[in-house]
Amino acid sequence: MECSINHCLYEDILQSISETAQQSSTSLDDLRRILLQCPILDGVRLNGLLDDGGDYRSDEITQRGGKAVVTLARMIPSAPESEQERLVEYLLEFLRQMLSFKFEQRLFEGKPLVELFTHDLVRELLDIAHVCPRFEPVVAQEIWNFLEEFSSALARDDLDRTFSLIMPSLIGLLDALEQTRYVFADKYFRPLLDLSGKLLHTSVLDRVREAVQAAFEQPEDSYIYGLARAGLRHCKLSGNYLILCYLRVMRAYLIRHLKFASDQAAISSSASMADRWAALNEYEATSLLSNDDEVHRVLRGAYVMAGQYFSDLYAFAITLRDEDKACSSDLYASEIMSTSLLVSTLSAVHLRTVDESLLSKLDSILVNGPLRIGNFSDTTLHSACLQACTILVKNFRQLRERIGDLMANALVSPANSMQQLDDQQVTELRSMTVKSLGFCMKVVNDTDGDERVVARINMLLNALYALAITPENVDEDYLRHRLVSESIVAAIAGIASTLKDDKVTAFCLSILSRRLGNPVSPLDPVILDKLVDIALVAPENVFEEVIHMFTHIGKQRSSTKNAAITEAALQSQLALARRINERPDLYEAFLKSLLTLFTEKGIMIQQMLQDSGKNQQMSSLAAELGVLLPVLHALISHEDFDEKLLHKQEAAALMRNVWFHCVLFGFCHEPAWLREWGDALRGIAMKTPLLVPPSAATYLDEEVALNSVLRRGFSDQIVQGLRNNLAAILSEPASALRQLSFGHHMFLLAVYYMETFRAQSGSCSHVFKYFEIPGVNANRLAPYLHTIASKVLEAFMDTQMRQPNCINDYTLREMRHLMVGSCHGIADAHTQYLRGAERMMERFPMLMADRNLVYLALELVQLLWLSCEAEILEEYSTDYHFTSQLCEVTLELPDNLGYRRDLLNRVRSVVEKWITTAYKQSPDEVSAVLQ
Repeated sequence: MECSINHCLYEDILQSISETAQQSSTSLDDLRRILLQCPILDGVRLNGLLDDGGDYRSDEITQRGGKAVVTLARMIPSAPESEQERLVEYLLEFLRQMLSFKFEQRLFEGKPLVELFTHDLVRELLDIAHVCPRFEPVVAQEIWNFLEEFSSALARDDLDRTFSLIMPSLIGLLDALEQTRYVFADKYFRPLLDLSGKLLHTSVLDRVREAVQAAFEQPEDSYIYGLARAGLRHCKLSGNYLILCYLRVMRAYLIRHLKFASDQAAISSSASMADRWAALNEYEATSLLSNDDEVHRVLRGAYVMAGQYFSDLYAFAITLRDEDKACSSDLYASEIMSTSLLVSTLSAVHLRTVDESLLSKLDSILVNGPLRIGNFSDTTLHSACLQACTILVKNFRQLRERIGDLMANALVSPANSMQQLDDQQVTELRSMTVKSLGFCMKVVNDTDGDERVVARINMLLNALYALAITPENVDEDYLRHRLVSESIVAAIAGIASTLKDDKVTAFCLSILSRRLGNPVSPLDPVILDKLVDIALVAPENVFEEVIHMFTHIGKQRSSTKNAAITEAALQSQLALARRINERPDLYEAFLKSLLTLFTEKGIMIQQMLQDSGKNQQMSSLAAELGVLLPVLHALISHEDFDEKLLHKQEAAALMRNVWFHCVLFGFCHEPAWLREWGDALRGIAMKTPLLVPPSAATYLDEEVALNSVLRRGFSDQIVQGLRNNLAAILSEPASALRQLSFGHHMFLLAVYYMETFRAQSGSCSHVFKYFEIPGVNANRLAPYLHTIASKVLEAFMDTQMRQPNCINDYTLREMRHLMVGSCHGIADAHTQYLRGAERMMERFPMLMADRNLVYLALELVQLLWLSCEAEILEEYSTDYHFTSQLCEVTLELPDNLGYRRDLLNRVRSVVEKWITTAYKQSPDEVSAVLQ
């Protein structure tokens, strides 16, 4: 029965022990405890550390014993230096005796224990060599000696032992050598290459094949047969898998001995393989290997060896394809060819020379396209080819035109097999091709100037216009034409994105915008999608051109004829909103464009409804406006978005119009729209400023009446529906609201819905800021706003009551705001804040068991007392501001002793009541806070 070696309790315990040991020094007692779990080694004694006793000792390596050895290895770097040498020697003895051990005959996640143990032990030994350089020579040499054992072991041992012990151990060793961060010295390069002649000799590979066949002839209930079946699932049953593992080690060795022309500190000697590959695709590399004839001969040997593996398998794969025959999974054709190609490419980078044989291989792969063998198309080799092209153009500038031609031809004249791939495969390969072409053009631009780049773009443009795909010319070549056209558009945008040259970017935008809708074609959505890439690297004036194009399309009435392009424009706006944080300097321009589009389209829809007189069209027209809400939400939700942009006069006015339209078209209350855009509305509400400008004294009367959204005519049905809606919210009869204008109805509804959405998202105190504006308190709408504030607070409390813990960060934060607001210098604001705070305390009396709120309450009373004292003592030098450093709060109070005294009395009274109530609920907690 299989058991996971990665998810057992014993392993978790050992992992915890090793992590703790790595973070601090390891004691001798820690070492002894682990050593007593390790298997017995013949002839090994660790006097003072290990004896023959212990809870667990065995001459067979089990899962438990193997994990103990690996844990011990992790602890060595933090062990006492006096013991490190003996412990390293102890671990190396496991390596020397590896092929003599008996292993527990169980599978762990389909893998034999010997493979896992070899991999983990070698990995940890190499980490020791990396962290403790004094052990580097002996560890590296012993691992190399261990590797060289396998060629003779595979040839001489019986088939069962070869299959169950030798092969799995070798695979574990090769995997560890590929993945390690340790960099082997130059002197091991020649032995690594020579090893291929021994380890991958035909006789050895034949022996491996015989061992695999013999394993399947074993009884079905035997361990070896079970291992063979597991090997089938994991595809490790062939000599070709050993070839692949060896090539991967060679590839890893070559890339670890490269340094990159980058100032990134992450690309260091201990950088991960993923970091190294990323750097290799971005920067020029130089070899760290010795620049002598011997090393060059070895590199040339690796180049030739990898090229031979590629040529043999590629010819075989082409034959299989031509004969429409299936390829066995244990052949590893595409994997070996891909790895061989990259080994050749890396060897060329080290040698600083590339010959025609490698370039011809790349050409053949791109011409033939992804190999389709039987019913399966494998893009692995094609991807490796494109990666090799990128590496070469980065390191051999003289190849810029040659590889540029290869990439352009691959886009303009793709292989027929490309049409047989699914959309995801096509997109991935196209992206890699465009990236490589972009790098080529960057080198061309740096070397030859932008004229050559423009010439290349014009060549692509001519190919695009030659295709002229329209809905009317769909024929048997349509799929191919579409593939080519989309690739060309992606290439033009990719060149602009890679170069980031203002002139080239403007040129690319110009030619793509001329092609957009001229004529209307299925290519238009692709162009709009790629304009996002251009916009994000463009100067601000070019960026504004792009968003103007989106806006122009967005204003159009959606119809069957233009549905595809309007939807594409919307998706492009959404993609741009999600990625705009790549260009923080463009936030304001995009925000203004989006808010303006929302307002203008809303007004356009209002006009259309007014002209047609058909309210039944309102739902379908409103949907065209509502789809912009997720775009706006995505834009303002970025962590680095500056909310001050929304408080600027123009943006704030446009945001008010957004909410008026949301109320008018039912986005805020109709269930269907709430299901669709409720999350977006809540997100937008959290960032929206007050709907009343703080400095506008007459806004609620004059400016509401003149608002471009609210002054338009509406049907009696719409007006009556909004009036009934507001009446239900305010618990007033609709007739009582007749004295209010339509604009007032809209304003009150907008405030209610926006602040309710904000409350549902965790903020209820914001609505009380309206009462800090003198013009609001003096207006006839003030009583209605009082009711709305009460409703919003109730919505917040109901939301928090549904949480597992209602005394959470939201309630604590909002209670703090309400408490501070209750000491406001404006009487109406003080009254509303205090009422809100009292209602919060009635619903959540245990808020006063929070230490910070108790401190705040006491500090506020103290500040109010000090303000009264200052008013009396400093009669001719009034102090308006009073600050608590402890609670980081400042009160601004008027020069009025009576007001300050009344404020002190009221606040002190409610604080006493709150603390008393909380004490009755939980005396121990409140007493602890007060003490």
